[in-house]
Amino acid sequence: MNNYRIYVEKRAGFEVEAKSLLGDFKENLQIDTLQNLRLLNVYDIFNINSEDLSKAKDSIFAEPATDEVYDEIDLQEKKYFAVEFLPGQFDQRADSAVQCLGLISESNDTAVKSGKLIILEGELGEEELRRIKEYYINPIETREKDLESPLALDKVDVPHEVPFYKGFINYTVEETLAFKKELGLAMSEKDILF
Repeated sequence: MNNYRIYVEKRAGFEVEAKSLLGDFKENLQIDTLQNLRLLNVYDIFNINSEDLSKAKDSIFAEPATDEVYDEIDLQEKKYFAVEFLPGQFDQRADSAVQCLGLISESNDTAVKSGKLIILEGELGEEELRRIKEYYINPIETREKDLESPLALDKVDVPHEVPFYKGFINYTVEETLAFKKELGLAMSEKDILF
């Protein structure tokens, strides 16, 4: 079992999302030097054998009629950035891929992380690139992905056991309000008393 990274890009004529994003950047950021944009889905696939990956490339990760699949992308001399979900954020694309991989693979521990690679074409300086990144990357749910670092699966912290509170329904008004204050509950007094 090995780890792999693949890139999937819509073929010419099918790149609707890339064209929409290009228009968005040009209109909302007023960057006229941006001439074109390539958008690729990035999949980091963990604990999969090469045979299963070969089957999955054109049946799970891409549609042969509309997509190109690459094992590597030459990013030399290009302006680009990649984005991935923060650890703990739900990644629907990756979750769907894992479920589909379960149908074609006997391995139960295959994992997938997805992201997007955006390659910008045109006479762009560092300031324009910074503005585009700030506009596109939502720090609440995503972060910039380092394509140079080795493939690694994020370790998600296991949450502490959820506490149970019993008997508070029998509290007096004063005890209930003290309970609300002690736990820092974000509800009104009327709500907790109800």
